[in-house]
Amino acid sequence: MALHPDAATLSVQRLGPPDLVELFGFLDRDSVLNVYVLALTLRDALARPQEEVWAARRGAELAAVVHLGGPSGAVLPVGEDEAALDRLADETLRRLPILPRRIQVVGTRVAVDPFVRRFAAAGIQPRLHRRQIYMALEAARLPTFERLPELRVATAADYNALFESGALLRAEELEEDPRLTDAIGYARRVGDEARDGST
Repeated sequence: MALHPDAATLSVQRLGPPDLVELFGFLDRDSVLNVYVLALTLRDALARPQEEVWAARRGAELAAVVHLGGPSGAVLPVGEDEAALDRLADETLRRLPILPRRIQVVGTRVAVDPFVRRFAAAGIQPRLHRRQIYMALEAARLPTFERLPELRVATAADYNALFESGALLRAEELEEDPRLTDAIGYARRVGDEARDGST
């Protein structure tokens, strides 16, 4: 594998609120694929203390980013630069103490593979490792649609619906029912999301 000509200029840093515009520009290169990380960035504005976003820069430009979801255990790498993603995987290994025991690395195969390799080298094996198509959709092919006025941010009154639907979704996607594996922690996270209006 040939090294990128600017490999020596690769650096890693934690992003903060002053980096928002640059991060949005990076993620917006493929806004359909990056919709979830974009939504988290909009919600948190890089200021949520229990969640972190790290970037690998090649010179002054963002080459790859990873969102570390704190309490949720989400590790969401974005990018195609293998060396940059390797550096972010190393940084994520150093940040493991802030993540729960169970983590989920989710992204494109190109973005996830360096994390799987680095984690395996550190003795961390995935419980589940599978290829899955989350969304295959071209933005230009979306028909126009009317917004649903019934859609709104969840509130504490929606706790029961959030608790049940979230558990069913997790059981389907991860083959794990959080009501059985971490009932107290799951109930707390659902309550926090409903209270904070983040769902």
